[in-house]
Amino acid sequence: MDDPIEDGQAWAQRQQAAFPQWVTCYGGGVADLWDFGLDSLDRMTYIVFGGFSTPQAIDDPANAGFSGAAAWYLGEIVRRRDPKKRRWARCDYGYDAGDYVVEPVAKTHRWWKNPRGDLRAVARAGDPMWLRSSYTYYVAPLWDKPWPAWIHSSETGSWRWDEAANRWWSQRDQWIYSIAGLLALLTARQPDVVLDYSTASLHTLEGFVVNDSVCQDPLIRDAITAYVGECLLRVGGGKWIWDVHPEHLTNGFPVVRRSIGRVSPAHLIDYALARRDGQTFTRIHCAWIAEAEDCRRRGPGYVLGRELTPGLDSIRQRAYTVKHWADLKQAQFADWVAAYGVGRQWDFSAGSLEGLAQVILEHCAPGTFFLDAECGDDFIDGAVWYFGETLHRAIPSRWSFTASNAERTGEGRHGLTIAINDLYEAYEVSYPSAVYLVQELDRVLRPWGYTGKPEASPDHLRHMYELWATTAIRHRIEKSQRRREAVKRRAGRRRSDREVLECWLAERQDEFLRWIAQFGSGQEWDFSVDSLDALEVLIRQVASGPEELLEDKVNADFFEGAAWYLGEVTRRQAPDAVRWDYDRTYLADPHLSGCYHVHECLAEVYAKEGGVLRAWHEKKVRLIQRSAAAGDGEVGRRPQVSDIGPNH
Repeated sequence: MDDPIEDGQAWAQRQQAAFPQWVTCYGGGVADLWDFGLDSLDRMTYIVFGGFSTPQAIDDPANAGFSGAAAWYLGEIVRRRDPKKRRWARCDYGYDAGDYVVEPVAKTHRWWKNPRGDLRAVARAGDPMWLRSSYTYYVAPLWDKPWPAWIHSSETGSWRWDEAANRWWSQRDQWIYSIAGLLALLTARQPDVVLDYSTASLHTLEGFVVNDSVCQDPLIRDAITAYVGECLLRVGGGKWIWDVHPEHLTNGFPVVRRSIGRVSPAHLIDYALARRDGQTFTRIHCAWIAEAEDCRRRGPGYVLGRELTPGLDSIRQRAYTVKHWADLKQAQFADWVAAYGVGRQWDFSAGSLEGLAQVILEHCAPGTFFLDAECGDDFIDGAVWYFGETLHRAIPSRWSFTASNAERTGEGRHGLTIAINDLYEAYEVSYPSAVYLVQELDRVLRPWGYTGKPEASPDHLRHMYELWATTAIRHRIEKSQRRREAVKRRAGRRRSDREVLECWLAERQDEFLRWIAQFGSGQEWDFSVDSLDALEVLIRQVASGPEELLEDKVNADFFEGAAWYLGEVTRRQAPDAVRWDYDRTYLADPHLSGCYHVHECLAEVYAKEGGVLRAWHEKKVRLIQRSAAAGDGEVGRRPQVSDIGPNH
């Protein structure tokens, strides 16, 4: 057929009709086992391993009876997830040309799932978990929130500050530094097995796993996990990660990753115990060897290097790094305090940076450059180190050096930075992922917008600390708000701005007593400024993060009521100057005139510890009073909404 959609539909009907025969020939003869569930994916995997273990075997015309109906079965799992919006079609271009795929019905959505390609991938990868991992989303997704899972994802795991080592340690760090000791334990437990990272050693080790119950000991199991992973990395390249992806089956486990593929050795142990055929470890090891050989045939640019493992590999230490500089300055800091900072608190807190700024201003005139300080290098280095170390301890980060910045300015200190360890997304400029230390210290003496007059900004360092420490959460708040606003704008297009505002206000006023009974019983909600502190505590109790507050439909009633209450506290301070307003071209939610966005302010409670709503309210009241004193009348009033009621 010329029409790829009609051809795809016809092909799917033929394969569906042939599937009962497929079950008889290949699927064990029990139709109930093929229920489009996750366990059936493991059965499919081992059928591939048993009789169609190469991509060439999948595509062999002689095996069309297997691969055609098997591809249909996998594709149906995808299509049945949303049958009204997905269909079969023939793919006529790209890498998947000639295969039958499942694609969206809507032409505005361009993606497809190629089940035959997945069969080839299983045969190529040798990973018994490949199909289950790839199709979990379509059968029983592990992530069902309206916001993306990658917000909570990382490949390092959680971080903790090690005071003795003066550094941040991630779960990944703890794992890779434990591997050498784990392999020594495994050697002591199995002295007859030569742990030479060979396929033969894996075959012997799998026999140990299957036949000796001691392998269920957590330490022994970790040792086997480490050894299997090291064997794979040494033939295929890549590195260890600590998988923190809520949508992954391997979430919370050490995983070996190369390019776009990843394998969890801990899960391989489970498959080895379940299958008990002695081939789980060797099969995937041989698959990695074959893939590595194929990469070498393509050329050196395709060969993936391996990250060295501490304690197993000789890791050459760099002669001198910025960390060495920081360690030296830390050792000298007591002398710096004695010379310049006596009587002040140097505890690496945000407040101590105000003291640092005062010390700088005592020794440097406003309007000058920090590096021109007459006190000399010891003073400059001590201040740079303390500022950097305070930022370093605030969030998981590291000392870094930007050579290009140092070369451009001709001054090495300009390259000293503190950089975030674990980015989940590239931040915009307003969310710093690195701080140039000397440049920020300069801002104490030469504030932004410096006009040439002797000015100072003694609170700049503390302000920079707060921006730095809240980078990730503020970015999450902004992204969450954007997603929420996009949904709101799509949902409310049928009503005029006036209708939206009137309905919202009427609903909020009518529902306020019920809101108190459901969420705020035990508190006095009298629209006082003090009640905003109680509202802030309540927000944190109801939702643990900004996404839950802004995007989770379960919290929609609470969120709207809280936004109205916050706005009312402010509006009632100056009812003649402030009104509720709504203009969808400005904001997706009702807001106070002047575009005071009360909804977004509620999420800011996650960026600071206490007093956020009170501070927002007081700032807005000062602006209102200033505007009234200037005779501006109603703040931010726009003619198109001037006839909306009194808002009481």
